[in-house]
Amino acid sequence: MQNGNLLALCVFLLVFACIASAIMVVRGDSDTRRLESRLRSANAAAAASTGAAGPKVPARDIRRSAGGSPLVRALEKLGRSRHVPKERRIAWPLVVAAGVAAAAGGSYLGTKLVGAAAAPAIGLLAALFFVRVLFRMERSRYQNMLFLQVPDAMGLILRAIRAGLPMGEALANVARELPSPSREEFAQVVGNIGIGQSLDTALLGLADRSGLTEYYFFAVTVGLQAQTGGNLGETIDNLADMVRKRVAMVGRVKALTGEARASAVILTSLPFAMGALISVLVPGHLTPLYQTDLGFRLLLIGGVMLGTGVMAIRWLISNAVKD
Repeated sequence: MQNGNLLALCVFLLVFACIASAIMVVRGDSDTRRLESRLRSANAAAAASTGAAGPKVPARDIRRSAGGSPLVRALEKLGRSRHVPKERRIAWPLVVAAGVAAAAGGSYLGTKLVGAAAAPAIGLLAALFFVRVLFRMERSRYQNMLFLQVPDAMGLILRAIRAGLPMGEALANVARELPSPSREEFAQVVGNIGIGQSLDTALLGLADRSGLTEYYFFAVTVGLQAQTGGNLGETIDNLADMVRKRVAMVGRVKALTGEARASAVILTSLPFAMGALISVLVPGHLTPLYQTDLGFRLLLIGGVMLGTGVMAIRWLISNAVKD
């Protein structure tokens, strides 16, 4: 009874984590659809302002490309982005170790709860889930590094435009002056323009690789400016001001929620730390929690409340920085 209740609690927490991950993926797809809608609206506005008649251009798909080898496509479906440089990726030994450990734990739980026949499937699901979490952490860390450098990039481009340089030279200046990883991203933009890509296509490639809304704004703004004309410096100045405010807002939100996030970490780890301390100091004191039905129900309720609280805090913080 003791082992069965404990294993059932572990499986419940694993299923809860899988459901939370699925919700995050669906929300990410909705954000992608919203960006595509903005691009379609921008293209329609440009066509209406120019009054040009012609064949209808299909909407651009900003989702990640499915090209490459079967292994690359499989890793992309699992969550790894091909656009993250190799030096910014999580080391493969750590990914493999996490997958193997998750598969072993899931297989053990599956053997105890549903039998040996379903254990491999449960172990595979657990391994895929934990590897996907690592890949999402990898991409989020890379995006955050690029995001913090966006105001500097916009400032360099604006100063170059006001000095009378063309946009291509302004982008090359960013590739020379900014540190990594923005240096490599803008160097690829300059290289793509050099081999014949149009400016807006190269900038949309930058936005697609980075996944940042700010670079989508920049690409659409430059594309519309090329079609409709006007003062490019003033347009980029307005965009740079908006980007600086967005970055400052994110920093302010993180500062204002720092205490709440620290409290969440402490309160989340406190039950486990106290349980381990009590088990060491008073052996057998917590035995009724996982040996009796009432104790198991209390652990289950506590796990649900703890997980719900953590997800609510993450949801509130993420929505505070949304546009």
